[in-house]
Amino acid sequence: MPASPPTMSATESITVNHTLCSVKNSEQQVHSTSSSQPIPKPAPFPTLKPEAGSILAIVQENSPRELYVSPLLWSEKHLELLQCRFLRRKIPSYEKVTVVPSKPQSSSAEHELEWLDSRTPLDWAARAAEHIPGCYVESTRTSLVTSILAVCSYKRADASSPTFRFDNGHYKTKLATSALYTLDSVPSLAYLDLSRLKSVRAAYRFRRRKRMKFLRNVVSDPETPPTDPFIVAVLIALAQGQQKAETRRTSGPGSNTPRLQGKGAPPAGQIEQQPPRILRYVHVLATPHGRTPSLYLYTAFIPPAFLSKFSQPRKASPHDTITIFSYRLSLGPPYHLPGKVQAVLNAERPTKKVL
Repeated sequence: MPASPPTMSATESITVNHTLCSVKNSEQQVHSTSSSQPIPKPAPFPTLKPEAGSILAIVQENSPRELYVSPLLWSEKHLELLQCRFLRRKIPSYEKVTVVPSKPQSSSAEHELEWLDSRTPLDWAARAAEHIPGCYVESTRTSLVTSILAVCSYKRADASSPTFRFDNGHYKTKLATSALYTLDSVPSLAYLDLSRLKSVRAAYRFRRRKRMKFLRNVVSDPETPPTDPFIVAVLIALAQGQQKAETRRTSGPGSNTPRLQGKGAPPAGQIEQQPPRILRYVHVLATPHGRTPSLYLYTAFIPPAFLSKFSQPRKASPHDTITIFSYRLSLGPPYHLPGKVQAVLNAERPTKKVL
């Protein structure tokens, strides 16, 4: 038979129970002592105070609710604080082309096709100048403007809206333009339909009237459409796009940058030296409201120091006053309009090198 387990006496049982209770009470005391100590809070992130003269400092010193808004709602106050101004100029002298419009010899389809094939870009531009005042369809107006700019060697870009960037691109938005045009690969001219801009701005306010009621009374449409502050935002976005493209070009393969150094890098003598940065003037061509028989062309040079205010809003970046030159271009005579546009673009086309 298997041996029976040993039995415990009453005195030994009392001793064991007393020992277990003592251990349990000591564990509870340690737990209560550790939980009563305050848990240290993590150190707060350091807050960077914006430098005097930076965009964030300007916003904080003035009215943040009025200033920290979308470019659609910029007002004259933004232009004043950013040191921007509009200055109207006269059209430079241009070659006045005298052309007698021709017509098909007959109404037959064959003669009409021959007549259409014989049309030059100047003929199509003049035809566009005649039809712009009575055209209210945005896509058709854009096609007419494209015909006019084709004479000036501007090609329509794939994108239709420039991107406005803030704080190194952490905040960016597409601006409501109808088309972008380029001389090479980077857009430098935007077409803006002020009639469409009015409806886009009204829709933007309507969608945000519950969360941003203060904007309804603070910001109002400019009384003079040719000096709409939104035009300045478009010019800034075009300059930002040029700067971004130039940065990619200079930091790409073949440029003298640190990422080409190290193992596998070509010898120093074989590295192609990139030329200095070249920034061109940027332009906005706008069609006013209604049947106004004129166009408005805006041009400006946006220096890198001014663009730094938006890429690094906490740092001060001194710069001179930004002047936006505006030109009123009458649509008549139709064959003169391309010459007027070309004269303005040539007057402001010289490039500036930034070493």
